Amino acid sequence: MTNKIKFLPILLIILSIIALSSCGEGFSNRLSDADVDYLMSSYFILRGDESIPESRAAWNALKTPLEFPFGGETSVTSSPAANYPEKGQKTTATIETTDETGIYLVTNTTKYPRREKIISGTTESYHVKDEDVIGTFNSDDPLWNKTAGATDFNSRIAFQTEYQNGTIRYEMVEETTTEDLTEYAAIDIDGSLIYPETDSTPASGAANYSSMVRYIQEEGSDFSFWPENKIVIGARYYTEHGSNPTRPTRTSIAYEKIIKTDSAVTNIEDKISDYSARLFTDQSTDVTLAETVIRYEIQENGKKAVKTKTVIYDESGNIIATLDADYLEDEEGILESAGEAYVSYN
Repeated sequence: MTNKIKFLPILLIILSIIALSSCGEGFSNRLSDADVDYLMSSYFILRGDESIPESRAAWNALKTPLEFPFGGETSVTSSPAANYPEKGQKTTATIETTDETGIYLVTNTTKYPRREKIISGTTESYHVKDEDVIGTFNSDDPLWNKTAGATDFNSRIAFQTEYQNGTIRYEMVEETTTEDLTEYAAIDIDGSLIYPETDSTPASGAANYSSMVRYIQEEGSDFSFWPENKIVIGARYYTEHGSNPTRPTRTSIAYEKIIKTDSAVTNIEDKISDYSARLFTDQSTDVTLAETVIRYEIQENGKKAVKTKTVIYDESGNIIATLDADYLEDEEGILESAGEAYVSYN
């Protein structure tokens, strides 16, 4: 009897060692908080950060007219606008003269204080024409394609987000209603978060304003279950509706994929259009490593919701983990759901 009692703990230890060794791959695939923040960065950029109290300031940020440089000035810079474009973010605008009278270079720089360990910042620059020649930059002054010498609301000199790991997300404004392109119907915040197998461009419909942005980025993670060469591709659709032009209902949906590439992609900023076709098309040669859907809504009364799901795969198509988050605040900016990531492993 004594021998049996001694034998049982030893047997349990042996079985535990075998069990742990058989699950070794699963333990090595655990994601750190920094990994999750990086993989969900597109969501956090749209969500903003709930810890900043001045939640409603975003509606009026950057609404104060900026003056164009005059009297010998070559540039003017605004004070950082808190909580713009989303709560917890800060944006600074700089306007510079160019070699053409009445044509100015505008550069907006956005910082993400709560995500600064992951994201360095976003820069968006474009030319504008002082159309009404009153010396103030406002909605009457169109974006300008300096090369073509014509109005072009899709034109950008630069539109990119720099990450602390050295990678850069390059964005391209492909469609806006100001260019007489498609208007999108309102996007359902409670719609599916399962990545679609076919083209899921939002349905067309009358809107105050709509736009579509495509983006590409070298993927910088070094997870053991992922190959060395991989890129992020994505599309973000945005639309505004309602009778209040200063506080419309704003809805958006973004689709994002990480795919394996045979080698490092050179001149990646020039490859947005080349790779964007792979977002919805089943490419037999593509190895999908992650799929993300993000839904976003701010109602006229200020109530905000952002929801997302990311599914992570290994090279063989096995699900490694699923990342979910659901952010909700009421019209007073009071949190109903904090929207932090929930990670589940297979």
